[in-house]
Amino acid sequence: MTRITDPKTTRSCPKQDDNQTDEEYKAQVLEWVKENVDVDEESNCWDWKGAFAPHSGGARYNNYAAHSFVFRILKGEYEGNLLRRCRNKNCVNPDHAYPAVGRRTKKKLEIERIVRDGGVVLKEEGRREIVAGVKDGVREELQVIVKGEVKRMEREIVEGVVAELIRIRFDEMVAKAIRGGGR
Repeated sequence: MTRITDPKTTRSCPKQDDNQTDEEYKAQVLEWVKENVDVDEESNCWDWKGAFAPHSGGARYNNYAAHSFVFRILKGEYEGNLLRRCRNKNCVNPDHAYPAVGRRTKKKLEIERIVRDGGVVLKEEGRREIVAGVKDGVREELQVIVKGEVKRMEREIVEGVVAELIRIRFDEMVAKAIRGGGR
């Protein structure tokens, strides 16, 4: 379990007002970020003053990776993992961060797109999955995901049936006790 150290000085990030443009909001957030970092003049790293989780990515803000939070607000959304060029786990400088999309992430994104577009059909006969127009590596990964979903649904059904049987049996025992049948 990763231990997150207590925040030192960070305060809440400002929220965007309805009458505020995106550029004005970004400028306000940038000002807030600069108040909550120590700038290393030599490396130009923005060392986060807030919470730090040494074994899970470093700087944290409200259960998010702080560098990812800052990057999303100041530079926009990204796909994949957000890596740091400086390799400083405490740095939140968005200019030091870059999105990296590896093979696994590409597969995951393709699977998410296929599922979102409705390209997955589960046939009931023999628990076979039909996936059209998908590369082999993604097809195998998608089949594993679909099988896992089927198992989860089967577990929920079994647990529901067992819970219903327990409820019925309990009701019978209560009714018998009320009638005076005892044990």
